[in-house]
Amino acid sequence: MKKKSPEQLRSHRWYGVRDLRAFGHRSRTAQMGYDRSNYAGKPVIAILNTWSDINPCHSHFRARAEEVKRGVWQAGGFPVEMPAMSLSEPFQKPSTMMYRNLPAMETEALLRACPAPCGACVLHIAPESWVGGPLALVKTGDVIELDIPGRRLSLKVDDTELMRRKRLWSAPAPRFARGYGAMFSKHTGQANHGCDFDFLEGSVPTAEPEIH
Repeated sequence: MKKKSPEQLRSHRWYGVRDLRAFGHRSRTAQMGYDRSNYAGKPVIAILNTWSDINPCHSHFRARAEEVKRGVWQAGGFPVEMPAMSLSEPFQKPSTMMYRNLPAMETEALLRACPAPCGACVLHIAPESWVGGPLALVKTGDVIELDIPGRRLSLKVDDTELMRRKRLWSAPAPRFARGYGAMFSKHTGQANHGCDFDFLEGSVPTAEPEIH
């Protein structure tokens, strides 16, 4: 991969431009104790940390983020750690499912608003596999092709094999008979419809926001 020039980096819009706004970014960064040599001409690498004292699965992320930051410094980048929503499965009531979409939305908003480079973000979602879509037919060892410019994710398994797997597939038994889990299973739409509750969908289409 060809190395980008400092002017091609996304962080150049924050630190390299000669205007009042960029001057403010540089001065505030200096206020935090960083020298110009720490960030000038370097890629800003965002580290979104979901550490939380009440989230056992993420309680080690504070130390792990420091280790990642050391690696970014050594590789010639400028690491910036930012807090992100942490969902604690054992403690959150009534269920973390109520907040599932919020971390993804927060991640996109944080990256869009800061000087870190924004790459592809591939998410998985349960409804498609629940109804027997291609995601339900994936097996260990299958090749999945990601075409970022074409915005396409392809399972490289021939149609004959997929049809065989489909015939052997059976719908899983419902996990919830009542409550929020049952409502989530019944009303959450597919990925191409935004994975939102069907009763929250509007009738007016909304254009996808441009991400730089």
